[in-house]
Amino acid sequence: MDSRPSFGERAVIVQLDFGFDDLAEQLEEIRLLCLSAGALVCSEVYGRRHAPDPATYAGKGKIQEIEAEVLSHDADIVIFNHELSPAQERNLERIMK
Repeated sequence: MDSRPSFGERAVIVQLDFGFDDLAEQLEEIRLLCLSAGALVCSEVYGRRHAPDPATYAGKGKIQEIEAEVLSHDADIVIFNHELSPAQERNLERIMK
């Protein structure tokens, strides 16, 4: 019996640092959650901000970087390791079509 997970979706993980979290622990947790859900983490995008952008959580340049990673790795999903508002989700979906 093969015990390796069969991967479904290819994921890009996004982690922004606001200066007060244990990033290493959070990143390991999100990697394991992706693995247990059957997603293959094909890329990770990191950034540093003073505060989240109210409209998109990440800034314009970071969103362009995320889009480039999605295209270069043929990713199916983008997973922010943060809680996004419904408006932020909608705005990001509209931008990254």
